[in-house]
Amino acid sequence: MILNLDSRFDKRKLRPMIPSPPRRSFAPPLRFLRSFGAVVLAILGLLSGCNDPQPPPPVLRVGHAPHDHHAALFVAATYPDRVHTETGVHLRELEFAKRYDLVEGARTMARLSIDASTGGRELIRRLGEDQLDLSFGGVPAILVQIDQGAPIRMLAPVMTDGAGLVMSNALPVRSWAEFLDFARQPRKEPLRIGFKAELSVQNLVFEQRLADAGISFAYSLDTSDVQIQLLNLSGARHLVPALRHGLVQGFVSMQPYLALAEADGSGRLITLLSGMTDAVSGRGYPCCAIAARTAALLAHSEIIAPFVDLMRVATDFIRTEPELSADAVSAWLGTTPAIERRSLSTTRFSMERDADWDQGVLRWCERMQAPGLLSGALGREATDTALLDSVYAASAAPPQRASGE
Repeated sequence: MILNLDSRFDKRKLRPMIPSPPRRSFAPPLRFLRSFGAVVLAILGLLSGCNDPQPPPPVLRVGHAPHDHHAALFVAATYPDRVHTETGVHLRELEFAKRYDLVEGARTMARLSIDASTGGRELIRRLGEDQLDLSFGGVPAILVQIDQGAPIRMLAPVMTDGAGLVMSNALPVRSWAEFLDFARQPRKEPLRIGFKAELSVQNLVFEQRLADAGISFAYSLDTSDVQIQLLNLSGARHLVPALRHGLVQGFVSMQPYLALAEADGSGRLITLLSGMTDAVSGRGYPCCAIAARTAALLAHSEIIAPFVDLMRVATDFIRTEPELSADAVSAWLGTTPAIERRSLSTTRFSMERDADWDQGVLRWCERMQAPGLLSGALGREATDTALLDSVYAASAAPPQRASGE
């Protein structure tokens, strides 16, 4: 009997019963995957670490007044290809007159936020109130803030002179001596002389010169039994219009308002502050300086020191390149190069602290102690050494020998 297997079994059902050769698996073991993944992640971590963005540069808030005593900043910002330190520190413009990078080579050291929203006493007050880190400003205002305990210190001089007395062109006055004689003449009403703000270098010196000459003055229009009424015009921008419209017969101020009055035709420059007196060793009173918050000095000394060095280079540029400097300053202040050429020529720009400058600072302390403007840390009981130590930052350059010594 022949069995017909095909009739009893389905051949398709027999196939699974036949052993198949083992298949090779190309899937790596789980243990290998874990090891390989760890290596990949480590490599990616190293690569991503190399490409991590650097922390943003610190921001320094820098203040200046809208006048040309602070021209070094304007010049450094305008001519970075020519105004830079030996190590290549310069300014790179981000937004004209508002935002700049302080750069050394290809490295951004800091971002500067420039603020010119105010001037005079308020500018230094804002420095003391932590609204600014660095600021140009008047020496008397700096002294008052330090005396009152504000955590600020002076870093370096900026300039002297660059301020004076303007009188109406309608008056027969052309010198300081003629002005004193004119003020002494009998008249129905006192002379009215304007000034921009309290504690400005200009009106403080002017008042002292009036007192020295025996000229009586008062701050109120209600006081008529004096020879001069001093009017606070609440801002330098009001000086020339007040003279033009006869509200005052003259004003005492800093540049460029002296030059603006002459260009306007309403006034003439009678004398600079240095022409009112022999001042300090013939150099004039310290006018503006650079000051900083002590917290900023501690946190960013490696940035602030190069910035001050850059301002020194810019100051040298002003002296050697008056035409280019006038172009830069006029662009920042909205004046004209012709006005700035006249204005800048009357200012002694220097950032070197010497014995003359220190003597001038001490003279300011002396004059401001008498009326009680200084009664704290810079009061009368302090020695000269203690006064200067309280005024300057520890890193400020020591004084050089005075000229002619």
